[in-house]
Amino acid sequence: MDFNEIKKTLKHEAYTSSMWIDYSILLGNISKQLINQDKNIEKNIVYSLSFLILISKVFDIDMNNAWDKWERKALKKHYFTTLYQ
Repeated sequence: MDFNEIKKTLKHEAYTSSMWIDYSILLGNISKQLINQDKNIEKNIVYSLSFLILISKVFDIDMNNAWDKWERKALKKHYFTTLYQ
């Protein structure tokens, strides 16, 4: 999947600083839905992804490069857990 191609399909929207407040509220709603195991979380996940793609367009962020960088970082992480018996 080419994230930059998806970004090109969006119409350009004007960036406003209040977008971050809206996104923060959206993440709070997603958090509540996860805690409550709400089955209707898909709409908010899609809104969240569309916001991230919009921000990448506004600030001209290479989404493929960002994804590759995140994936390399995530694959290097090691989590240590202690088993209690």
